[in-house]
Amino acid sequence: MGDTIIFTNTESGEKLQAEVLELYKFKNFKELYENMDMSKCGYKNGDEISYLHMNKYYSEEEQSKYGVLGIEIRLIQ
Repeated sequence: MGDTIIFTNTESGEKLQAEVLELYKFKNFKELYENMDMSKCGYKNGDEISYLHMNKYYSEEEQSKYGVLGIEIRLIQ
């Protein structure tokens, strides 16, 4: 861990820098959602939580082929 990721807002050009704290490897999003604390995935109390939402970004075939990686980060100020 300890790698740095720079996220860039393509509309405003604003950049955020984050440090990688942990990597979580799963077979698919269903497994990730069953084993991760959803607050670490950006969900808040009252949010509808379903791994099926992720299928619009990564098909089940892609998940099967490549697996799923959760990246825990900490923003660097």
